[in-house]
Amino acid sequence: MARTRIYTPEEMVLRNRAKVKRWRERNHDKNWESSLRWRRENPERWKAIRRKSNHKRNVELRTNVIALLGGKCVHCGYDKDPRAFQIDHINGGGIRERKALGSYTKFAKHVLAVNGDGYQLLCANCNQIKRFENKEDFKYKDEATITEA
Repeated sequence: MARTRIYTPEEMVLRNRAKVKRWRERNHDKNWESSLRWRRENPERWKAIRRKSNHKRNVELRTNVIALLGGKCVHCGYDKDPRAFQIDHINGGGIRERKALGSYTKFAKHVLAVNGDGYQLLCANCNQIKRFENKEDFKYKDEATITEA
């Protein structure tokens, strides 16, 4: 007499996931059509799901870039709040590069791909000071207007 195995709830979840994955692989076209139909019928829910997923990915990318670049401002050593960090191009030209890459995600992936070469981590204050001193920003081209104000 054959014995029937009793699975734990966790094992059942894993078995079901594997079964669904196999079905999706065998029925790619059906699955794709179903997915597109759901997205068209639920645009707001789809937008919310995408937004949450993109945010999670970007936070993870930013965390990895900050860790790669040392986790603190290279100029003053600030390391309290990562929201104050800015990824700085050591030799300038960051605006052109970001525009060429097209998105923050692509930019962060690029920084990770080149292992941080040519980039440094600065706090917002130090980055603004650097931009002013190196005249990297169109706002600061004429120092006389800044010092007179």
